[in-house]
Amino acid sequence: MFDFNNQNNKRLKRIKEKISTLPNLLVDKFGFFLLLLLSLALFITMFFFQHYYFQVKDKDFQQYTPGLNDKVLEDVLREWQAREEFSKEIEEKEYPELFKEKITSSSNEGEER
Repeated sequence: MFDFNNQNNKRLKRIKEKISTLPNLLVDKFGFFLLLLLSLALFITMFFFQHYYFQVKDKDFQQYTPGLNDKVLEDVLREWQAREEFSKEIEEKEYPELFKEKITSSSNEGEER
């Protein structure tokens, strides 16, 4: 009586053909597509900005600027000072010059010849 399978196949073929032309359409209309994506991103950004900034009931929250914990700051300062002391010790230490010719050894060699 009714051939539903044939009708579904025809619909699927039409949908498949439209989907297969989608990449060509996007390439042809790249500027418009890019403008559409940028405007969509702008609207989404505006929504989140409006939602989290303008609808905050507690306005004191917006003026709050978090600071560093004093204990953490002291720990960092102590660590920094310890590293500075270590680097000063290294700078003050005198290392022997391994590749410098010794004057006494070169003058002795000349006398032996």
